[in-house]
Amino acid sequence: MGYSRFYNQMPDGTTKQLNPFTGTEVWSVPGRGNKPISNEIPKTAKKLELHKPEDYCSFCESRYFETPPEKQRIILENGSYRKLDYITAEEYFNTSAKFRRVPNLFEIVTLDYWRKNYEFKINSDMLKLKEK
Repeated sequence: MGYSRFYNQMPDGTTKQLNPFTGTEVWSVPGRGNKPISNEIPKTAKKLELHKPEDYCSFCESRYFETPPEKQRIILENGSYRKLDYITAEEYFNTSAKFRRVPNLFEIVTLDYWRKNYEFKINSDMLKLKEK
C-alpha cells in the first residue's frame, strides 16, 4: 500500500491512522486487536450490587492506584470543568475526577524504541515528572 496522509500499513504490519478532524494518531500493532468481541453475557457473570463508594473496577474512584499514573484529570469545580495535569499520588483524593487520562498499561512502542532508533531524549519537564 502506498503512503497516505491518514492511513499507512508499515512493513512490520503496524497500521498508523490519523484522524483528519482531531489530528489524533493511532497505531495498531499486529496481534493486539485480536480480542474476542461479544455482546453475550458470560455464564459466570454476577449481578452487581450498587454501593458507595464505587469499587467495581480499576477505574473506580476508590481504586485510583490500580491504573498507571494519571496524565490528566478533569474535575468539576464551582460549576465549571477544570483540567489538572500530572497530579501526584498524594493529590489523588483531593479532588473527584469526572474524567481521567492514563497511559496504556501495555504500551505498543516503548521509550527505549524511540531512544535507540531516533535518539529521543526526555525533555526537562517530563524528566522532573519522572523523578517525582
